[in-house]
Amino acid sequence: MSITKLLKFKRFAKAAVLWCVIYIAVVKNNLEQRSRLLQGHRKLERELLTTIDANGDCDIHSPTHPGNFAPEDVKKTLLASYPGSGKRFTWAIIKALTNMEVADDWNFSERLTDGSKPIAVKTSWPHKEGKWGWGNKMDQVVVLLRNPRWAIPSYHNMRFELDYSKTWAESYARIGQTYTERPEVEQWENWRDGNFDSEMNRWFNFLDFWMKGGYQETDEEGNDIYHSRCRDRENFDCFPKAVLDFDHFYQRNPTAEFVKIADVFESSGPTMEMVAAQARTCVLEQVFDNKNAVPQLHQKSRPNAERPPMYRLTVRQFDRMLNRTIELVEKYSTEPYSLNPEADEFVRVLGNYIIDNEAEYQYEVSIYLEEFVEIMFGTFNCNSETLSSTDQTVCAFMKNRHNHDVFHDGYHPDNYPYWNWLKERMTLSRIYLDNCKESCTIEAGWMTSIDHCSWSGVQCETDYGAPDEYRVISIDLKDKNLSGLYPDDLDIMKYLEFLDLSRNFMTGTIDNQLCSMSTATEGTNITSDVENCPNTLDTESGLYVEGCCDHVNFHHLFIETEFGDANCANIAGAEYSACMFMLDRNNHRVFLDGDHEDNLPNWNWLSDRSELSRLYYNNCGTNCADWMTTENHCLWSGISCDATSRVTSLNLQGKELTGSLSSTLGDLDKIQYMDLSINTLSGAIPASVCELSNSNSLYLVADAPNCPNDYNEVDGTFADGCCNHVVILENFISTKYGSTDCSSSTGTELNVCTYMKSRNNHNVYQDTNSPLPTYKWLEERSVLAAMFYDNCGGNCPDWLSTTNHCTWSGITCDANYRITKIELANRELSGTISDDLATIANLVVLDLSINDFTGSIPTLVCERSTSSLLTLSGDATNCPNVLDATTGLYGAGCCDNVNFLDYFIEATYGNESCKGLVGTDSNVCTFMQSRANHDQVHNWNWLQERSVLARMYFDNCGSSCAGWLSSTSHCEWPGVTCDSDNAVVGIDLSNQQLGGAYPEVVGSLSKLSVLDLSQNYLSGGVPTAVCDRSTSGALTLSGDATNCPNELDPVTGLYASGCCDNVNFLELFIQTLYNTQDCSTLAGVDGSTCTFMQSRANHDVISSPSGNMPNWNWLQERASLTALYFNNCGSSCAGWLSSTSHCEWPGVTCDSDKAVVGIDLSNQQLGGAYPEVVGSLSKLSVLDLSQNYLSGGVPTAVCDRSTSGALTLSGDATNCPNELDPVTGLYASGCCDDVNFLELFIQTLYNTQDCSTLAGVDGSTCTFMQSRENHDVISSPSGNMPNWNWLQERASLTALYFNNCGSSCAGWLSSTSHCEWPGVTCDSDKAVVGIDLSNQQLGGAYPEVVGSLSKLSVLDLSQNYLSGGVPTAVCDRSTSGALTLSGDATNCPNELDPVTGLYASGCCDDVNFLELFIQTLYNTQDCSTLAGVDGSTCTFMQSRENHDVISSPSGNMPNWNWLQERASLTALYFNNCGSSCAGWLSSTSHCEWPGVTCDSDNAVVGINLSNQQLGGAYPEVVGSLSKLSVLDLSQNYLSGGVPTAVCDRSTSGALTLSGDATNCPNELDPVTGLYASGCCDNVNFLELFIQTLYNTQDCSNVVGPETNVCTFIQSRANHDVFSSPSGNMPNLIWLGERTILARLYVNACGSGCSLSSSWMLPTNHCSWSGVVCNTDNQIISLDLSGQTLSGPYPTDMNSLDLMTSLNLSGNNLLGQVPNIICEKSESNALSLIGDAQNCPNLYNATSGEYLDGCCDTVFIA
Repeated sequence: MSITKLLKFKRFAKAAVLWCVIYIAVVKNNLEQRSRLLQGHRKLERELLTTIDANGDCDIHSPTHPGNFAPEDVKKTLLASYPGSGKRFTWAIIKALTNMEVADDWNFSERLTDGSKPIAVKTSWPHKEGKWGWGNKMDQVVVLLRNPRWAIPSYHNMRFELDYSKTWAESYARIGQTYTERPEVEQWENWRDGNFDSEMNRWFNFLDFWMKGGYQETDEEGNDIYHSRCRDRENFDCFPKAVLDFDHFYQRNPTAEFVKIADVFESSGPTMEMVAAQARTCVLEQVFDNKNAVPQLHQKSRPNAERPPMYRLTVRQFDRMLNRTIELVEKYSTEPYSLNPEADEFVRVLGNYIIDNEAEYQYEVSIYLEEFVEIMFGTFNCNSETLSSTDQTVCAFMKNRHNHDVFHDGYHPDNYPYWNWLKERMTLSRIYLDNCKESCTIEAGWMTSIDHCSWSGVQCETDYGAPDEYRVISIDLKDKNLSGLYPDDLDIMKYLEFLDLSRNFMTGTIDNQLCSMSTATEGTNITSDVENCPNTLDTESGLYVEGCCDHVNFHHLFIETEFGDANCANIAGAEYSACMFMLDRNNHRVFLDGDHEDNLPNWNWLSDRSELSRLYYNNCGTNCADWMTTENHCLWSGISCDATSRVTSLNLQGKELTGSLSSTLGDLDKIQYMDLSINTLSGAIPASVCELSNSNSLYLVADAPNCPNDYNEVDGTFADGCCNHVVILENFISTKYGSTDCSSSTGTELNVCTYMKSRNNHNVYQDTNSPLPTYKWLEERSVLAAMFYDNCGGNCPDWLSTTNHCTWSGITCDANYRITKIELANRELSGTISDDLATIANLVVLDLSINDFTGSIPTLVCERSTSSLLTLSGDATNCPNVLDATTGLYGAGCCDNVNFLDYFIEATYGNESCKGLVGTDSNVCTFMQSRANHDQVHNWNWLQERSVLARMYFDNCGSSCAGWLSSTSHCEWPGVTCDSDNAVVGIDLSNQQLGGAYPEVVGSLSKLSVLDLSQNYLSGGVPTAVCDRSTSGALTLSGDATNCPNELDPVTGLYASGCCDNVNFLELFIQTLYNTQDCSTLAGVDGSTCTFMQSRANHDVISSPSGNMPNWNWLQERASLTALYFNNCGSSCAGWLSSTSHCEWPGVTCDSDKAVVGIDLSNQQLGGAYPEVVGSLSKLSVLDLSQNYLSGGVPTAVCDRSTSGALTLSGDATNCPNELDPVTGLYASGCCDDVNFLELFIQTLYNTQDCSTLAGVDGSTCTFMQSRENHDVISSPSGNMPNWNWLQERASLTALYFNNCGSSCAGWLSSTSHCEWPGVTCDSDKAVVGIDLSNQQLGGAYPEVVGSLSKLSVLDLSQNYLSGGVPTAVCDRSTSGALTLSGDATNCPNELDPVTGLYASGCCDDVNFLELFIQTLYNTQDCSTLAGVDGSTCTFMQSRENHDVISSPSGNMPNWNWLQERASLTALYFNNCGSSCAGWLSSTSHCEWPGVTCDSDNAVVGINLSNQQLGGAYPEVVGSLSKLSVLDLSQNYLSGGVPTAVCDRSTSGALTLSGDATNCPNELDPVTGLYASGCCDNVNFLELFIQTLYNTQDCSNVVGPETNVCTFIQSRANHDVFSSPSGNMPNLIWLGERTILARLYVNACGSGCSLSSSWMLPTNHCSWSGVVCNTDNQIISLDLSGQTLSGPYPTDMNSLDLMTSLNLSGNNLLGQVPNIICEKSESNALSLIGDAQNCPNLYNATSGEYLDGCCDTVFIA
């Protein structure tokens, strides 16, 4: 329901107070202003009645009598009101006050035809009874209000008198009947009930329309819009000038309303004439009393005038009326509507209506309630004796309107079902009085004045607009202690969906009418007690069959049936407790949730729950912890139910149940499984339960004391019977141990008995998923328990757990849980082996080996093994099997597998515990003794050989033999190889750091065929037995020379054949060379060389057999190279000292015999003394140690070999004794074949070779020159070595680099020849002849070193930042013609010619003067000191990269003027262009910049930057362009005028100037719209036109469709004519008319009319479809007939001054032709053709034609 519909009247009262304040503050001020304005007008009043006769009478004309014409300058007033609101009376007052003609909207045109000019027209428009018949002849409106309570009946009177006519003709024919009849009340009520709501809406909409000034909320497209007739506020203002209250106007004496109407007309115009003020009271009385003259003004002419019939409204209609009135009050009390000047008065009047109507509403309610009571009770006298006491009370309650808030709370809900609402309220009241007695618990609220929909337990429909809105849909009064007869009038609640009266104490059966409502499709859902419901009980399902009640409450009946008495207090013991639990509904959630899911609770469900309650109180108690909750018992622990919630399973195993079971437990007749075992119940299972079990419907599990099944003493089982499964634990304990309390047992038996008797030790009794144990299962479990106590102890940690023993470690069972395997090897078991193991009948595997049992395995167990029923494994100490001394294995017998490791230990070491052994014997014995050290034991020999290898480990390996002594077979130990019988056949422990004495034990390995113990540190010789096996060929033996007895051959350096097949002799070499094998005793190079040579890891080839072992010479030469490395290389000789052959070391070359023949270690940073060891390399033929830092001369032996031709020798000058030739700078032939002399050059040039002692440029140059890496050519032999001059010039260029280049000379100081450096040119002798380092950012002093380049012929150091002048020597070479010199003005001494701006001939052949130009122009060369445009221009001009031409020689250098003009254009760019001048500031000549034209001398002669978005001040710099003849800066956004100098050049004819009106000082000719001749030759004025028209040049600031007009006109692309000079430029008139056409198109055409393809083109609009122009391009005719135009009629056609013909007919334009167009047409200056809806011509209904008027021709569609 909307907030408006819920508005209380007190809210209106608040609004009234608020608007009173606003009225005082605002409206009063407005009235005072209006009063002052009217004072002058009232002076012009003509006193129509200036005298009053002696009787005080006055005379007026009848309103039907013709009056005076209204003056032209007086505003005509529209009197608008809802029909029946007193327009005719008000109309008469207006005529009487003004003595002017008035008219009706239906005959207004008629009255105009006869020449009348009415001052006022009355209308009901936009009500359907009204008609907009006055065209545009009205100027203002007055709204007349009347209370809808009376306006609507009054309107009905008229409709009745006109016989409810439907057409104007029918109404006109019956007009004589008006004010003559009255409808009967029945006629009124018939019409009222069918039309009141719609008329109330029309009354609302009528007032809302005028109060909003004709503003409609939305049009058809959803846009807010004024009504088409109210858009032209200048011609007709739809906002009311006054709001009149007819109910206060229709008075004999003047009221405020009378004054308001007089004020409106007094202020209507300067020539307005009204009756004199002193006569107006008389006029009012005459109008009011002149019944003969004005009979139509009063009700007096109707029948029963004094007491007209009472036309009542229904209560609901009063609601509707009040709601709509309140809605208007709310709306016009809130902005923006409250801003209407008349809104305050409008709200005040409506507020009075609300007060009046509310009062009548309350009176009507009282009548309505009396009528209701009389109909419901047959009398309106509630004290009538014919009524029962209840009816009297209900009658009185219903009759009193104060008992019903809905009638006096001010909410007035629409469509309230009062009558039915009252009937339902009456029924509820009767329920309360009849059924809610002393113990009733209905909450407070009933029988109060609040809506019964808010009474507790009552729910009504709240969905607004639903058919059952406000109707009762639910009554929930369950458990309220209601009593008395069941209500018999609930059937009047037709929309009742839910009724719950259950759990009460009412009597009687539900009546048939209510039952019919329940059984109907989608009928009422009824829940009631069984005493009231006629439904039948289905004993099978325990449910009541479908019928009157959807849910039947039978709780009380059930209690009485189940427990024999409904009063539980009469029952004792546990039965009492169960009864009390079942009786309390709060104990059963299904009674509480209200959902009644799954047909619960039903009778059978309650029966099951009762049995469980008995079980709880009789037997279970707190041991069933989650029982007796409110949840469905199917959720209680141990209980399962079927889909109907019947108990099907009961598992109370181990719940410590006590006591005897209830005899009724068998009433759980759907139960299928029951487990009562492992409890202490007394007595037998009840017969009722046994019957269920015996019938196979129940599977029963119980303890033996409770099961009546017969017991079989032989096999310990129970026979079939009541219990399907009998728990036998107690029987087992009693049988096996003589009693159930273990009292007769001791020792292990006591322990086992105690363990076995406790159910907690056996999970199978708790796990319902496990099968219950059999007797045999218990027997075998007891055997294992005894074994635990006798043998295991803590070594079987998971034994005696509560799990099934089949899961204990070492135990395996079959599917029947019978033990099949016991595997307890290596468990440290002790004690004797029990013969009870033989009783485990299904045992097939028994493993008791590797333990500490005493005694032999029992005979019974052995018999099972020897009979092949059991596989038995045991220790030799327990197994009676006989040992075979030959094989070391036990023979067949009791044990299938015998463990004999202990026997081996005892036989080998004298005892099993290794006691008394020391050293290696102790270590080996301890290792062999531990089974953990042997994953698998083979035969005796395998153990013997394993102990031999273990001894070798402890004697010789230490930690060196990684992987040995692991628990795997020794055949898998590293270096050990075995045959298929696991006998050792090979040992390879070479290079394993073995020590100690040579192992004699290897001689005991009878199958050993390969033994390699070489490269170790063993002492002593190879044992004779081992040598014998080797020499016999049975063993391949490898060893060290220190162990092998083979003799050494001093010639070959190899060992002769003998004991060892392979002998390692590296140690002998070390001994021979250094007279020691302990290299740590040697120092320096010898120590380092010895250490390297001694390590086998440093010599890959030594890993091969001695047959491939390198000979003595190979080792000798390797030692010599190693000594050279440590003496001279340091870390420089990369790759040396690797373990590969030295023949593969970098720089070393060997022949096919691995003898060294060549060494090249040039440029390896070698240091130290020249290596003498190279003299020992007898086959060395090439040696190059040049480009290093060796000290001392080449040894004489080496020189001799070189000079003899046996050796080619290359070396440094510091080492070679060759003599230096000072002329050529090369070394003469001698000791060295090739001599490196770079160091000599450095020494000569800097008098040092330590460049770090030099500073500055010398230091940097020296460092560069000194590094051979910086000179690629030096890597070639000295024959190709550059001469001294080449190095000298390279040093000079390097000095120039460090002095002047910095990082600027890219590519310099590369290692290539300097002849290849950028800018350097050399001749064929590599002498420098040219240097070009122009524009390289060189700095520092001018380089004097260039003077040392004797062949230099070209030098260009221009465009740099060198300081100082060109050296005299260089100038001399230039002036002599030997050198072409280019330089900067700051360096060249040439003189500057101020006329040409060029330097004269002199030292420099070419002088760069850009810097001079910058200095002259800005008085600085540091552009960063300049701001704004100067700074930006300076920066651009200063950069040579910005001027391509400057890269050419100065002969082509642009002159001073070229630079000056370029700077001027650059300044123009930064001042005005921004990013608009595309292509400017490129490095090309500015003559190529877009828009710039130059002559043949590159002087600027033309600039065209039109339409380039230029901004900023007009550029003065263009005045400096002396040859400029054309300048066009038009169509831009420059500020300021054209500079005087530029104007002067233009007016003198030297310059053709085009510009914008905002810059050109030319005067505007207002007649032609063109600028006169003057400064600018061509003036662009489009922007001026836009600015003038819209007061902006930004079309986005223009709102509405006019945005599109502005955008079209503003774009030059839309006007072809703009491409021509201003001589052809269209004038302002042409632009104005083009704008009018564009506006017409945008407003009336868009893209949908027929003009869309022929208008809005860039062509002259004179060529557009329907447009005709004269020779001056001014429009003279416009014919747009039939072009499907729409929208408002164009209002600016009058601006087409020369237009003589206008045809807009055949379109869909809205609104009338503007008056100014009509005037032009009526003056014959314009031929006008238009549509009827636009032309204001009067229509002659008789002739069917339009009269002459505005339009010459009226087109009728």
